[in-house]
Formats: sequence, structure tokens, C-alpha cells
Amino acid sequence: MTTYAHTIPNASAVADALSILQRLRQHCSSLPAAVVLLTLAQTTEFAEGECTTALSTYEIANAASMTPAAVQRGINALREAGLIARHQQIKQKGCVALTLITPKGLDILRPSALGATALPAGLLSDLVGEPLSVMEACARAWKEGLVPDPTLLQDFRGPSDAYERVMGALRANTEQAQEMLMAAVDEAQMMADAEEQGRVVVPLSDGSILELNAAEFAAQAPCPVDLRFIRETLLLVMARGRQLDAPMAKRLAAEAGYSRAVGFVRGHAWEAGSRVLASVMSRVTWSRPRSIRQAWYTAVESCSAVLGGQLSTGASVSVH
Repeated sequence: MTTYAHTIPNASAVADALSILQRLRQHCSSLPAAVVLLTLAQTTEFAEGECTTALSTYEIANAASMTPAAVQRGINALREAGLIARHQQIKQKGCVALTLITPKGLDILRPSALGATALPAGLLSDLVGEPLSVMEACARAWKEGLVPDPTLLQDFRGPSDAYERVMGALRANTEQAQEMLMAAVDEAQMMADAEEQGRVVVPLSDGSILELNAAEFAAQAPCPVDLRFIRETLLLVMARGRQLDAPMAKRLAAEAGYSRAVGFVRGHAWEAGSRVLASVMSRVTWSRPRSIRQAWYTAVESCSAVLGGQLSTGASVSVH
């Protein structure tokens, strides 16, 4: 009788692999991409402080028992998702390309405090071949909007022009982060000023501002609703990726008011109700609630103004 020995992975290894695949699926659902990423991870010397490996397409194919064409599809999918960067130092036959597993890719393999930090392709290209410590320092600086201490990049291996490009990109990102922070502070202050005057303002996707007059809305709405709840919901809808211009924002404002007053989130706590409503409204399948009265749309239309580019400091002018 012949006995066959099978190597069965332990439960922990299986759970780790499933977790990786679940995280990968959020960014890339390609099966060849999953196999290529796991193959690259297996051949990258993370324990030695590396995050780049030198493998040709054919070497990956042999290691993963795939065709070169399938490997290339996997590489393309991983690149598009920002999970790897691939660079050939010398553009000639026989020179193996280097493959960097990016911070975003590393977060799929093993979640870290850096999270799925996405770096621009140009910066990643200059980081191919750099040690893990350098890439992590750059990713942390990019995420925090800061210029890293040069000592953190003292192990940079590339040429001086590549180092200058990396530092230049990080400095530009820092300047942009500071500008965004100042803009956010200014916007928050202007929104607070408007609220003190009985107005609620919502910055829209196209750069315009939807302004709602609380007193006028209260006078015409079928039921009382706090306009701040409507604003929070619209902001969450846009944060989820749905683009809102003034007509769509006014329509959703009416439907959010109805849903809060008598609809399906009337019994929810403020924050939970806003999140649930925004989650549903951000889908393309969202449509006008069946039982909503035209009075909700009329109330929003009568109290609204659409401003271009900046918040109004004067009285609201209704737009009909």
C-alpha cells in the first residue's frame, strides 16, 4: 500500500491568504494580479529591509505556473491599481526590470499605520530599488503632508537627480497640503459665519455654493428639519464620489429633509442617520421617494441660492 504525504497549510496561513485576497479585491479583482502579487511578495526580502525584487515576466510565470501573457495582465492590473511600480534601469534586452511593492501594496499584504497611502507614479518610479525604510519615510511624509528629515533618506541609493526629484515632489505635496488646510479653515469659518446669520451653505462638486435660508425653509417645509443634517448628508454623498451640481443638490436636499422628517431615517441618531442616508443617496439607483410631497422640493427651491465660487456675506437671493 502506497501512502501519499500532503502538505496542508495550517489554519493561520489560510486565514492570512484569505485576508490578503479580501483586501486586494477592494482595489483589483483580477485573479492573475492576485497570483502575481503573492509571487512578488514571496520573493521580496522584506526581512532584509527590501521592498523591490528583480524578476522578469518569464521568471514570475515559472514561479507562479502561469503563462507570460497572464503574468503581464496581472502586472498591468497591479500597476493600474497603484500596488506595484516596475522600472527597467537600462532599456535593453536581458536587463531585468525591478518591481517595487508600493505602500498601498504593502498594506494589502500586511496592514500598517501608513494605511493604503497612494503615491504618484513619478515618485514611485524614482523609489524603485530603494530600501523599505526610504519608501516608508516617503510614504509617511506624503500622507502627513510634511517634508521628511533628510536623515530618514540617508540610505537613498539612486542618483542625485532622482533624490532631488523625490524631495521636490514631497515639498510640492507639503505646499499643497498646507494650502488645502488653509482653505479648509477659511471655509469652516465662512460656514460658521453664515450659520450665525441663519444660513446653511454647502460647497458643491462644481465649485459653486448652495445656500439655504433656515427661516424660509422652516416657514414652508411640511415638517421641521435641521438644515445642518441636510448639509452633512450632502457632504457625505459627495465624499462617497457622487458629483453634485446645484439642481441635483437641491433635489437631494429636499429628499434628505423628507427622509429625516418622515422617511426611513427619522428614527436614527443624527450621525447614523446621515451616514445611512448618504450611503443610499450616493448610489446611481437612488430615486425620488414614492411618498414625498412636492412641498419639500418647493420649500428647498424657495429658500435656496446658488453662489459661484465664494460664500455670500449678504442676504440670500432665491434662485427659481
